[in-house]
Amino acid sequence: MSVSAEIAELWGAGAPLLYLVTGEEERAVALCRAAAEGFDARLAVWSARRGVERLAPAARDPLAALEAVLAAPAPVLAVLLDFHLALRDPAVARAVRDALPRLGAEGRCLAVVAPRLELPDGLAGDAAVLRVPLPDAGDLAYLAGFDLVHT
Repeated sequence: MSVSAEIAELWGAGAPLLYLVTGEEERAVALCRAAAEGFDARLAVWSARRGVERLAPAARDPLAALEAVLAAPAPVLAVLLDFHLALRDPAVARAVRDALPRLGAEGRCLAVVAPRLELPDGLAGDAAVLRVPLPDAGDLAYLAGFDLVHT
């Protein structure tokens, strides 16, 4: 099963919090975009520098970003870059924990993208962790725009 299919399956099953362990942010965003397209859903990408692109660019603070995602029309998949750093703040971790039931019930999902797994104890049991493997020949061919397997 592809990673984007796994993301879609978990989200479709109501998982409100995904954690993608990878150093390849652009690839993780592309995988999430593919999953969101399967649901005809909105994709929102957050970073502390850019805010929530397309939804709330001024929401650079993690708590403001979470509020923007909760206010967005569902379905929405919010990709949170380097959010593992924000989760070190007990107030942010608590806000995420409080939002989990609502996120799952309303068709919203948070996808934390980080180079290493770092979850506070209170969220460790609630997150579906996906370790994004290195791209295979098919992934590389797709990214390069041609089929390496048949050349």
